[in-house]
Amino acid sequence: MHRNKQTGKIARGVILLLLIIGIFIGRQSVIGMDINAALYTYAESVLPNASQSPAPTHAPSLESHMAPVDQLFGINDIIFQLEQELAREASGIIPITEEDIYRLRDFDYLRTQFYVSDRNTRLLPQDVDVDAFIRADLTIDTITHGPKVLIFHTHSTEMFADSDPSNPMDGVLGVGARLAQILEQQYGIQTIHDTTRYDIVDGRSQIMGAYERMEPYIRQILRDNPSIEVVIDLHRDGLPEGVPPLVTYIDGHRVARIMFVNGLSRRYNNSGVLETVPWLPNPYLRENLAFSFQLQLAANRMHPGFTRRVYLKAFRYSLHLRPRTILVEVGAQNNTMREAHNAMPHLAAVIADVILP
Repeated sequence: MHRNKQTGKIARGVILLLLIIGIFIGRQSVIGMDINAALYTYAESVLPNASQSPAPTHAPSLESHMAPVDQLFGINDIIFQLEQELAREASGIIPITEEDIYRLRDFDYLRTQFYVSDRNTRLLPQDVDVDAFIRADLTIDTITHGPKVLIFHTHSTEMFADSDPSNPMDGVLGVGARLAQILEQQYGIQTIHDTTRYDIVDGRSQIMGAYERMEPYIRQILRDNPSIEVVIDLHRDGLPEGVPPLVTYIDGHRVARIMFVNGLSRRYNNSGVLETVPWLPNPYLRENLAFSFQLQLAANRMHPGFTRRVYLKAFRYSLHLRPRTILVEVGAQNNTMREAHNAMPHLAAVIADVILP
């Protein structure tokens, strides 16, 4: 039994090493079909019969069918590392608002100017109904008592240019605390800020597997607090060297630009066919696309240039937990802490604009 466990760990380590080498050295051989095929093979090894079983209506907690959380490989994180490839393109400033609905109804324009996609996936016309998204009532219940917003950080170790890495609150944890404070004090929205460090294992940074480690704990918070209606996974982006900081000016202050992210759970297979990822069910995809759509429109109306284009990813990350879930990137590694904190009043205003009656 012990030998089998050791063999399993070694196998996972070999697969991880090969994928990392492929990503950072043999980039051309892994971008697109090859890396997806490798990931698909890995997923089938840890999720038996995944390709034959229909996706459940509601995403089950991963602890029911994955390895122990301290051993998780991190199937979500692999593609996440490729995000840098489109960082420059995603930073384009095209402040589209509700007034541009006649252009947004043109799907090709919408797909290329409102969104930017990971090369492993593609937005489809049936994913977005512009008129329905604009009309969607995404307001929360402000009468019933209890917390309404949950903020957490799958990658708690993400820092900024002038952060002290030994102080966790110098990074995205501190930014999340600031957002929670503003939502509560200025908008009266009771908020839970979870500071659990899902990318730390045995006292050391371990980004791989953070999404899988995060899920059972976040699901427990949601079970314990059924009044929560909005879930925010707050990150800091990573840009290639040489790309200028993601900065705009609002009221004379330097402000880190933000980006909303949706996970489609859809990618090209090794035959070039776009298909749903069967082992990553995403039951609230349409609701969360509507949520990011309204957030983006509100941000463009309130502060043109504050947000980058909505980023669409092949996998799902934390975006399957419930409706009104969003992954937010605040600046990047070359932004300062002040720029990131300066963004929080404006992000809070955008969120409040969408969710308050």
